Amino acid sequence: MYTIDRAAYEGDIVSRLRNWRGLHLAHSGELFDEAAGEIERLRLTPAERAGIQESVDEFSSWGSLVANQIAENLRRLLERTK
Repeated sequence: MYTIDRAAYEGDIVSRLRNWRGLHLAHSGELFDEAAGEIERLRLTPAERAGIQESVDEFSSWGSLVANQIAENLRRLLERTK
């Protein structure tokens, strides 16, 4: 017998999306709206992206190990938030 998985209703948005199969159809619209809102909230503006890229360029020019690590982390952030 199929039961509704509580994980579809509890936890963060990622957990709930991964367990959507256990979600009652009537609640799916709320989940999708929340997911869209979360994506919108995390999306970087063009100005924010440009500012981060400027920081990457600056840190990269310093040549130190720590600065290079910071630049690489910022590059990964930009890549993940395309």
